[in-house]
Amino acid sequence: MWCPSQGSSETVEWASKRRFPYLMVFTPIKRIAQIYGEYREACQRHGYTASRYQLTVNVPIVVAENDAKAADIARRHTMWVFNTGLRMHPPFWRPPGYMTEASLRRILQNPPPLRAS
Repeated sequence: MWCPSQGSSETVEWASKRRFPYLMVFTPIKRIAQIYGEYREACQRHGYTASRYQLTVNVPIVVAENDAKAADIARRHTMWVFNTGLRMHPPFWRPPGYMTEASLRRILQNPPPLRAS
């Protein structure tokens, strides 16, 4: 069983306490490195060392007749996910009560970069 997450403090703690493998999706690599460091620290607090098999990154791949076609397919569909599929009005993205005060504080201390529309 894998525990997918966007990196909330509570999910990191919950997964590490249960020794669940931890998976992040649609997250910049620098943020993944930060959260995985926190996951490893949480595992230590729970009395064990996280194995390399407990952390993974979901990386979509595209296979086509050649690299140029694969890149074109990937570009079109990946950009749709980020520019259309994941776009939503902020109250729907993080509605009131969705996250704890600790997680909100963490986001406000390390805000994600703003994208140009």
